[in-house]
Amino acid sequence: MLKGSKLLLLIIALLLVSCGKRSRIRTTCRNPLENPTSSTKKVKGLVANTNGLVAYLNKRKFGLVSFVIVEPQYTPINPLVLSEAAINRELQEINAKIVKNFPPKIQNWLLHGSVSEFEEDELDRVALQEMVSSVSLLQGKSERWNNYQCSLGELALKTSDDVSVFYQLDKKDCQENSKDANYNPQCLEFMLKNWSSRGDFISAAERLPIEGLMTSMCGHFNSTETCQRQFLKHVQKGNLTEYYHALKESYRKEKYNTFFSLAAGPRKFKCNRGNNGVVEMTIPFLKTGAEDKFFRGGLAHGLLYAEKIWSNSKFKMKFNIAASGDSTNMINLNFQNGITSSVSDESPTTINLNAQLAGTALLKTVSHEFGHVLGFPDCYIEYYQRSKKEIIYYELEAESQNLMCSHKNGWKIPDSYFEQLVEQSCLF
Repeated sequence: MLKGSKLLLLIIALLLVSCGKRSRIRTTCRNPLENPTSSTKKVKGLVANTNGLVAYLNKRKFGLVSFVIVEPQYTPINPLVLSEAAINRELQEINAKIVKNFPPKIQNWLLHGSVSEFEEDELDRVALQEMVSSVSLLQGKSERWNNYQCSLGELALKTSDDVSVFYQLDKKDCQENSKDANYNPQCLEFMLKNWSSRGDFISAAERLPIEGLMTSMCGHFNSTETCQRQFLKHVQKGNLTEYYHALKESYRKEKYNTFFSLAAGPRKFKCNRGNNGVVEMTIPFLKTGAEDKFFRGGLAHGLLYAEKIWSNSKFKMKFNIAASGDSTNMINLNFQNGITSSVSDESPTTINLNAQLAGTALLKTVSHEFGHVLGFPDCYIEYYQRSKKEIIYYELEAESQNLMCSHKNGWKIPDSYFEQLVEQSCLF
């Protein structure tokens, strides 16, 4: 119900801001919460007005409809784009809908904070539902953009993580989906096969983006000039299709697959193999006592979620919780206000958590960050594009529900991760 809207707005923001990552990003400027961007100030005003309106409706006991906020799934083809311009544009769109869908009294309340009494029949419940959902999502985006203002330089260094070129070419690749891929003008295979047909089958406008994407993919291995020469060479030889498939496979193995692989030299943990063949990994966990208040039922109960997530039919994760020990060799939790949850390279056994996280959001964040302790990277991409002044974010294979790829959609760990742990991280 709308009764929980104020809390819901906060939770949505925390989920968006508190994405786990193994990162060296550091804050080097004033606290962004004390020095918000221009767009963030505007969004905060709209959020405050929206919360005020919802509180008024609850007080008046208006009959309100239930609603669910659905955040889009951000993919390499349709990523989340954060910038001053993007947030201001979305804010303007919401304001325009407020003017269109609500009477003057409600407009003034939402846009200017001018409180006015109104009757229940003046309220369009469906429009209100859509507006609150839009404001909730925009608040999360705005907070996320604002909190990264001190880290844009570091995020700019992560542009090399971008693998959208792999998806863009794969989207055009009909080989696995069409028996007549070599005869369908819309398929990449057809275009590559008929590349030198002087425009009879494929236009110059279609060639340019494909050549750019293949050159970009090649750029992971060679300079742009070398890649352009290689492309031309294979065009002249008439084997562009073979070149594409070889290039794609090399890119998959040497670039793409690294987002789903243990880092070199992962931390080792004690393991036992039972008579049934099931491997149990034991993780030493240091309890300070301060963690209990953050988990319903205490730390031990809270860690049951992570144990379950990081287990399957052939592999079991077990936390051995102790009140004392060597903190450098034992996993421990560190709660702080206003931080992005993370595991740093400097303290690889400490999981830093946003102290505002609670419930399922906290349990999933602990489980995600524990994946970094084990040595698995994020399989979502986030970087800053200096030329456009935009942060780009998207998830890899979000449909797989891999928790290391997505906080929102992630609910499990792929079987291949457990196989890697047994092969590379177990001390039997």
